[in-house]
Amino acid sequence: MDREQAGASDIKISFSVRANPILIVLAIGLLIRLGAAALPGFGIDLGTFQFWSVRLAEQGPWNFYSGDFLSDWTPGYLYVLWLIGSLDSLFSFSGDQFWYALKLPSIAADLASAYLLYRILEGHKPGIRVGAAALYLLHPVILLVGPVWGQVDSLLAFFLLLTVYYLARKRTLMAAVVFTVGFLVKPLAIGALPVFVFWGLRDEIRQVLPNLPETAEPLTRTIAFGRGLAARVWPAVAAALLAALLILLPFFPSNPLAIFGQLQDATEVYPFNSFYAYNFWALDFWGLTAWFEPDDLTFWGLAYRWWGIILYAAASISIIWTFRDAKGPGPLALGTALSVMAFFLFMTRMHERYLFASILLLMTAGFAMNSRAIWAVLGVLSVVQFFNVYFAYINFTSMPFEAEDNYLRVGWLFSWIDGNQQWFSLLAVLAFFVLLVSSRYLLMREEGLKEEDG
Repeated sequence: MDREQAGASDIKISFSVRANPILIVLAIGLLIRLGAAALPGFGIDLGTFQFWSVRLAEQGPWNFYSGDFLSDWTPGYLYVLWLIGSLDSLFSFSGDQFWYALKLPSIAADLASAYLLYRILEGHKPGIRVGAAALYLLHPVILLVGPVWGQVDSLLAFFLLLTVYYLARKRTLMAAVVFTVGFLVKPLAIGALPVFVFWGLRDEIRQVLPNLPETAEPLTRTIAFGRGLAARVWPAVAAALLAALLILLPFFPSNPLAIFGQLQDATEVYPFNSFYAYNFWALDFWGLTAWFEPDDLTFWGLAYRWWGIILYAAASISIIWTFRDAKGPGPLALGTALSVMAFFLFMTRMHERYLFASILLLMTAGFAMNSRAIWAVLGVLSVVQFFNVYFAYINFTSMPFEAEDNYLRVGWLFSWIDGNQQWFSLLAVLAFFVLLVSSRYLLMREEGLKEEDG
């Protein structure tokens, strides 16, 4: 045998396929969601979405709010429903196919949120970043609300975290645009607005102060400060207003300001203290608060609705004071989560799902800041939110309420949750105050770690 033949016999053929771990996690998360989406959805919401989709496809957005039907959503998400309705007009979906299609936007938002969480954790170990995305995609509440129920709170969570992403990088203009779009998708985003406005203005002020003339008169410095701040802020405000105008014009072609009337009407649909929400108004202790009580009832001469606004305002001031010197995406995500929690816990007219966005924000803060306190609160709130959403889902999808026709219903669990809603509400309220107090110590620790690294 010559050398050429010998060499040929030793040839080995081998190859390997290397996939990015985050892509594998996202693919698995997608497959799980596509399977979960086949489970029974929340018929009231999905039926409403289907009706809106068909109407938008048939008559366009400019006629949407002129109809004699409930239309309590802002235009942002209606563009998605318009697309789905247009696809239905082309492919003629069956009823089940239509409802399945309506669950796809929340699935896409879940995947986008998981990837954004992965991006925000740059600088951490790869295993932590991939694990964070996997933990979010496998979270029971995230799976129940979007792929199963068919609601779109995951879009709000994504836009809030994307606002955190840009604000933490001092990209105020992009943050303003993203928040505006998120608000017009789901106005519940307003719960995070105080923290976002404070954070953005604080960073812009810090950019202006070093450029002021040190030897000038106080009035001159004040005028220079005002001009400098306006020069930095007005582009963000203008960009946000332009984004809002572009979204609103197709729905309100003759008067975009009509959105304010639509928002006012939407707040009047459920004028109750709490609409299935496990919050302060559902404590039901001493007969002062309870589910489904009209929020125009008074206590000490003031309507419950105004008490809710006062409590939320006080909580917002406390949060801003606590985070006044904080820096980085982790603390900003934590402050935003506290704002979302405060809005859910203390404002009236809240629904069971309105705590949802805090899960993604707390998970971001927990991984970024490596805090046991955050993880403990996240664990408590995850249980409370799951029971809250599960109870409402089963209560409306099993008709009559005593029926066992929904195979996701676990009789003893449903009854146990029903009998303990005030305790779950108390847990949520206590979790907020524990996290608020703990945040100050966490921020002090973060500052100490940065000084050591410096």
